[in-house]
Amino acid sequence: MHHAAEEIVGYQEERRKEWISSDTWNLISLRKTLKQKINQTLSIDEKSRMKQKINQTLSIDEKSRITKEYSKIHKNIKKSARTDKRKWIDGIATAAEEAAATQNLKELYKSTTSKHSIQDTGIHSI
Repeated sequence: MHHAAEEIVGYQEERRKEWISSDTWNLISLRKTLKQKINQTLSIDEKSRMKQKINQTLSIDEKSRITKEYSKIHKNIKKSARTDKRKWIDGIATAAEEAAATQNLKELYKSTTSKHSIQDTGIHSI
């Protein structure tokens, strides 16, 4: 039944924010793979760890190393996303200022009330 549903309905495509850069998306995918590695080291059965003490210490060391790398990547993602959003908002504000300077009210209205405008991001004043 699940297979039939996949064929008929298909998968929902991932919705990506237009203001996030491709570099940030690459970092996000890297973080996702690191998270999977962390979960794989956690899913090892405790009994098999007790049988193999050497592998237990290696997996714990590996898990701590991957966790540190994960937290570093997570910080970089937050920083990069903030920078991307600032650039995107500045671009909208610049377009609105240029439209206002040339008295192009149509473009000014589009830039301030569009579906993806600054109001949707929770920022109400520039």
